[in-house]
Amino acid sequence: MAQSFKTYWPSTVELMSYTQKDQVISGATVLLLQRIPGWAAFHNRWRYVPEARGLPGPKRPFSLWAKQGYDFHWDAVKWARQAFIPWDAATRMGEGILVWFDGDTYTHNTVPDYFLANLMNGADVAYLGRGAIYSEIGFQGYRLPEALPFLNAWRDLYSTGEFWRLPEWHSAYTWDVCRRSSPLRFKDLAEGRPMDGSGNIWHQSPLDLYTKHLKGAAKLAK
Repeated sequence: MAQSFKTYWPSTVELMSYTQKDQVISGATVLLLQRIPGWAAFHNRWRYVPEARGLPGPKRPFSLWAKQGYDFHWDAVKWARQAFIPWDAATRMGEGILVWFDGDTYTHNTVPDYFLANLMNGADVAYLGRGAIYSEIGFQGYRLPEALPFLNAWRDLYSTGEFWRLPEWHSAYTWDVCRRSSPLRFKDLAEGRPMDGSGNIWHQSPLDLYTKHLKGAAKLAK
């Protein structure tokens, strides 16, 4: 992501990269996950609870899955970082357009200066919807400060432990929970467009003009 970002994105766009260890990434501001306010408290509270890591346990309220081993749908410890990171980035930015790209995304074409503003097109939040199933949140777009209440609510689902009351605990599901209850203006960049057989919708959106998301077999091929 970082190398292709440096090659193809306008110099006016800052790249922030969140990691779990100190490292140098050329062209990026590197920030540590462990230093995000509230992350350590969340992680320490739940990392020793098997059910919160997608594993069977006596407290897990979903008997259907109890004998099937690990399941990502209930791995709150793994996926909660996707709520904490954009919240932290937004509080640092204050205002402007903030976008999240998964680390397995790369840019393949020169991105014009107007690209992000056109994606938002007056919305407070831009995303990739996938119809009846949970959204693809490998990309998220936020207009700040308007979208900050949404990011607060999403992070709070994890930091307060409220996620435990939900049917699923992974980040895409909790993101949609917050979306459905938010009064903000949302723009689905893939509205009305079909997914492929793997559930990928990225290539049906304007993102595909400049970026690729390496999902499934594509990740292995790359």
